[in-house]
Amino acid sequence: MAKRTRLTGEYRKLQSRLAPGKRGIVPTDLLAGSRCAASRAQRSRPDYEKQRPGRYPNTKARLDRDDGMADSQHPRRVAHVGVTVPDIEAALEWYEDVLGWTRLKGPRTSTGGEGYGGRRGVDVLGEYESMNVAHLLTGGGVAVEFFEFEPAGEPQPVDPKRPGLFHLCVIDPDVAELASKIDRSGGDHYAEIWRLYEDSEEFRLTYCRDPFGNLIEIYSHSHEQMHAVAYAFEDDE
Repeated sequence: MAKRTRLTGEYRKLQSRLAPGKRGIVPTDLLAGSRCAASRAQRSRPDYEKQRPGRYPNTKARLDRDDGMADSQHPRRVAHVGVTVPDIEAALEWYEDVLGWTRLKGPRTSTGGEGYGGRRGVDVLGEYESMNVAHLLTGGGVAVEFFEFEPAGEPQPVDPKRPGLFHLCVIDPDVAELASKIDRSGGDHYAEIWRLYEDSEEFRLTYCRDPFGNLIEIYSHSHEQMHAVAYAFEDDE
């Protein structure tokens, strides 16, 4: 509410700069560069995550225009995260069955250094003999890219204290049920279910391991919802 009041006040200041009798909609040349413009752009930005190429005409032009807006006004979006697993077919089946993710592509096999894909793979990932790659789509348009290498490296226990990415987080309003499903499906629900805020029963989380040793956190709400209300509680997480 406070933000809306501030923006309304700024818009009225812009209106006051117009000539008497013309104080209606602020022209775009005057609006450009103001906080009102940024707010309006963010509110009106199309949600292309819900669209699929080919669903309507001029998709590419619309997506190109959206990317331009992202470059100038918005934080960069996450396209995907990568996860290395010892058995890619087993991992794909598990994540499809347990988390409901959908197959986008793969698995495809790449031989290190052979062909365009193999040369690209060695350049970005380093030397390898053979690699299988597949992509699963989660809700919201963010994907997870799965890798399986031959020969495989030695699995290392996840250590949250070691610098680097160490977990992914999914959303389910029934944290306990999803954690139980993971546990029943070969994973490990090893942590308690916690309230994010001590005085609130609404926002909950827990941690699990998938069958391949990767950590999965479960949130009861979106990340924004979970943390935007921190000011309302005396004790932060």
